[in-house]
Amino acid sequence: LLGYYREAEAATGVPWNYLAAINLIETRFGSIAGTSTAGAQGPMQFMPATWAAYGQGGDVTAPRDAIMGAGRYLAASGFATNPDRAIFAYNNATQYVRAVQDFAAVLAADPATKALATNPQMFPDAAMQQRLRVFGPLSPEEEARFDERFARISQA
Repeated sequence: LLGYYREAEAATGVPWNYLAAINLIETRFGSIAGTSTAGAQGPMQFMPATWAAYGQGGDVTAPRDAIMGAGRYLAASGFATNPDRAIFAYNNATQYVRAVQDFAAVLAADPATKALATNPQMFPDAAMQQRLRVFGPLSPEEEARFDERFARISQA
């Protein structure tokens, strides 16, 4: 998934971590499949009319196509000049905007959580296990910071 986020960032200017944060919130990186009660589809949860405008003929259920479509939508919604407004256009909820901002900040700042964006099966309990495999044991301070970030974001 990280490659798709990076590709969309290069094409649209929307940073990879924001696309990953939206993917996490919408479907836990595609691990929640199906159509929402509102009718949204795919890993980035597009409404059919929005997908028709930004999907460029792709498959709404294909992660790459959906991530690219999300990048195009956010860019067209003015992400470069007002990220909050663009995120709000994606999902009209102030709490959603705050959650995307919080998750994006954690994904960008902490190598342990970057693994979440590359492995959809790791959320959130397995994130610590992956962190240990990749980076070794955490110091007590790092463990507290890691736990605090996930707790804060989970309550958003």
